[in-house]
Amino acid sequence: MARLVTDALPAYRRIGQSYPSHLTVNHSKRQYAGTDVDSGERVHVNTAESYHALLRRMVVGVHHRISGKHLDRYAAQAAHAWNHRTRDAVTLLSLVARPAEPLPFRTLTA
Repeated sequence: MARLVTDALPAYRRIGQSYPSHLTVNHSKRQYAGTDVDSGERVHVNTAESYHALLRRMVVGVHHRISGKHLDRYAAQAAHAWNHRTRDAVTLLSLVARPAEPLPFRTLTA
């Protein structure tokens, strides 16, 4: 089940209606984490903020600038890094041992 977790900003209410579950924290009242009364789940936006920070570090440190055409590729690379951030060195070496096919230059520039 998809769950949306946001700040209590009123603009997010409409977006939250399209999700089966929309949990909020109220940053304006200095609430940064809490527990949902109905589900008992922890509520915070730290995960989204951490992913965004990882994506920004990749842009600044690796790519230096990004194009809108390949934004989905940058986001997919950041998602892969996020999802595999706890892998050990053995797993990393096995990934390096079988590199992916490179993209043709024509595909990148067309």
